Amino acid sequence: MYTIEEKFLLYRILFFKDEKAFEKLYQKYSPAIRRFLSIKLPESEIDDALSMVFIRLWNYLTGTKVESVSGISFTIARGVIAEYYRQRRPQELVDDWSQVPASKSVYEKTIRDQEKQQAKIDVVFLQEKVLSQLHESDQIIIILRYLEDLSIREIARRLQKSEGATRTHLHRALKTLREILDEQTKAHEEK
Repeated sequence: MYTIEEKFLLYRILFFKDEKAFEKLYQKYSPAIRRFLSIKLPESEIDDALSMVFIRLWNYLTGTKVESVSGISFTIARGVIAEYYRQRRPQELVDDWSQVPASKSVYEKTIRDQEKQQAKIDVVFLQEKVLSQLHESDQIIIILRYLEDLSIREIARRLQKSEGATRTHLHRALKTLREILDEQTKAHEEK
């Protein structure tokens, strides 16, 4: 459900193409969309993707009556993410040992940076290999709860469901996630 203020802003955008009204919606929804994009995309792509989401949202809101800005925003964000991965080409890593720093402290910083990068790759791998096996609605509810740290009440409001239905959905999504992880662990142990 959206508030009276949000209804008014949507009305202003639809009928008057009010950029100030859109700016208020941007300020309200951009942090959540940015977090969602940061989970799915490399850090260097987040700003461009966020801009693309809100350009498409503007185009949509100026031509169509909308019931849920949050819902349509995340739908557009998922589309932008899908486009990114469809257009992505495999990148080759080049190891150039001539550029290894001579200083020990700089070398240690380089190692730490590489470890951080590997951790990010591991998260992306987990997301692509495990979360991607879940239904899209299950992915969203897990991301909202555990990565965006939203309460059940906030998630229910955002997804326009009752708190009980949201709690049940989250429980089932986690059960499915555990089953997938168990299957992958067993398959890995058998190798």
